[in-house]
Amino acid sequence: MECGKTSWNYYIRVIDIIARFGGDEFGILLSETGAEAASLVARKLKNKLLSIMQGNGWSVTFSMGVVTFEIFPDSVDEMIKVADSQMYSAKKKGKNRTHHKIITE
Repeated sequence: MECGKTSWNYYIRVIDIIARFGGDEFGILLSETGAEAASLVARKLKNKLLSIMQGNGWSVTFSMGVVTFEIFPDSVDEMIKVADSQMYSAKKKGKNRTHHKIITE
């Protein structure tokens, strides 16, 4: 977790929120961030974390679910549910993938 903390701090702003949901699942709320910027942050963060893992000889991959909400859902639980669904879609299609969904309505 400590090596990840340094990596996160490089890409995450003070207005963003990082939360551990349990086990090996984390969520990052990128406030006021569009789809393109969110994809870029996810890609850079994943590449940095993979580099750290490989540098330590650890066989670890990262499956990420990214969601951009242009229209906010009714609850935080709904936001988490959609992001979680994207992460599991990424895992089902193979390891080390990122799925990004844009919610417009």
